[in-house]
Amino acid sequence: MLVFGVVLAVLSFVAVLALGGFAQQPKGPAQNPDVPVVVAAADLPLGTEITADKLATTTRPQIEATDSFQTPENLVGRVVRRAIAQGDVIKTSDFETSVSVPELVRSLQPGLRAMAIPLSKVDSVGALLQPGDFVDVLLSMEEADGINPVVVPNPNTSPATDGTVPAPYLSIDDVVNNTSIKVVVQNVQVLAAITAAPTDANASQPQPSPQPDVVVLLAVSPQQAEVVRFAQLDGNISLVLRSPADAGAPQVDTTGITLKQLVDQYGVLPPQPVLVTP
Repeated sequence: MLVFGVVLAVLSFVAVLALGGFAQQPKGPAQNPDVPVVVAAADLPLGTEITADKLATTTRPQIEATDSFQTPENLVGRVVRRAIAQGDVIKTSDFETSVSVPELVRSLQPGLRAMAIPLSKVDSVGALLQPGDFVDVLLSMEEADGINPVVVPNPNTSPATDGTVPAPYLSIDDVVNNTSIKVVVQNVQVLAAITAAPTDANASQPQPSPQPDVVVLLAVSPQQAEVVRFAQLDGNISLVLRSPADAGAPQVDTTGITLKQLVDQYGVLPPQPVLVTP
């Protein structure tokens, strides 16, 4: 009996120690609860203006909800600056203007090409352009170097006394204003607007040509790319910013503008010579 009592006491002591140690075991990490987030209810291509029907609310783990939105009301009316797939959590970075190469490629729609347009701040609507905006391409041409002369048929077709044949056309650049302006491409999307690095004013080597203020990447069709490239070489390009709500509007048929149109249709007074009396 004495031995049995000692053994029972030892077992009780060991049991107390074991239970005490178990009670002091560290607890496992607490699981973070899911939080409400706003997700895309449909694919949102680059430049989409968000409406309430394009949004949905769900819950996601906190690690997936960083920089996200909890209520759809905060997003209605905003324009996405990168493509968002259906079901993706909408984050603040989706509205930032910086675009990486993978995001740019993802934003390019089938059948379109990315074309770089170097422009000045004035020609590129200053600092207003952002990825997803829609623009029109405006071409301005003027006769400054003899590349595009304005000519009329030569009324004198008779050979000269020395046998030389007169030119079939006569240039009238000296007596007419041949500046011409026309919208040549409409409703193309801006993929990126990259501000050019400032040039070093103290550089010993001068720049071979004026550097652009900004390089704008446009999503154009192959045909539009040909038109824009020709305009780059033989004219001057400007971009005209469109409203986001006007992205799907049909093209507008414009007449183009020359001095004759300004005088005949808009009542602009033509230039008059100034006679100076001696």
